Amino acid sequence: MENRTVLYRTIFKIEVLSSDPIEDLHDLTSIDYNIIRGGWSGSVDQEKSKPLSFNEAIEAIEKHGTDPELFGLIKLEGGKVKKQ
Repeated sequence: MENRTVLYRTIFKIEVLSSDPIEDLHDLTSIDYNIIRGGWSGSVDQEKSKPLSFNEAIEAIEKHGTDPELFGLIKLEGGKVKKQ
């Protein structure tokens, strides 16, 4: 198993001010639209950035439901993932 850094995990915090409560979960596109063109005020702060080992990267990719090929990784039969 590889243990070197293959991806970086960065967390952002989005703060929104609106005249009405935001009760529904919005995707990033909706949040962006309402801050830029709608009636919301917003700010984005970078909370932290952390390098991930190969195993941590695979776990994060699976949690996001992302295709490993996006990052140059391939999924083998049996669910194992390796670098292309």
